Amino acid sequence: KPKGVKAERPFQKQGVFNACKEGVTNAGFDFKDGTVFVVMIANSTQYGGVEYSRTVRDGDNKRHIRIGINSTTDRDFNALVWHEFIGHGFGYLLDEYCKGKLKIYKKKSIDRANLDTESEPKKVKWAKFIEDPRYAEEKIGVYKGGFNCSNVYRATETSIMRRGGNSKLRFNAPSRAEIYKRIMSKAFP
Repeated sequence: KPKGVKAERPFQKQGVFNACKEGVTNAGFDFKDGTVFVVMIANSTQYGGVEYSRTVRDGDNKRHIRIGINSTTDRDFNALVWHEFIGHGFGYLLDEYCKGKLKIYKKKSIDRANLDTESEPKKVKWAKFIEDPRYAEEKIGVYKGGFNCSNVYRATETSIMRRGGNSKLRFNAPSRAEIYKRIMSKAFP
């Protein structure tokens, strides 16, 4: 960008969603049922990855599009796709990281599988994984900080949803379970 020109976030425009809708339709996919999931590769090194979702009009109907946008940045490309598209876009998971000044999450609960406002190990959403010896190696517990909030908890010290640009990391058990449920519900409604 030229000096003095304000940086633009080109991926936030409604046009991206309309272009995705048009591309999906032109590719011959049926756009009439439910949510459309799109992986978009952006030829940019200025931004990392991001996930956006919107409802767009398709004739008389409204359709939901979830887009995992992945740039051609130097970071680990595969890990970025896993984090943005599989984690956020398809899995509906939230970020498990905290950066800068932490906020206080004001709602009573979080309606995503990988984070909770509950801090009691026997009451968190992933309590069954804490108690199950098959997941002992993952050290599943209750770790403070997620979604940039100090009163939000995650299941593991680190995961692909905590450090998206690191291909050595994987989804933790609660996140894998949510992705599995989504796959099964799509394959066998």
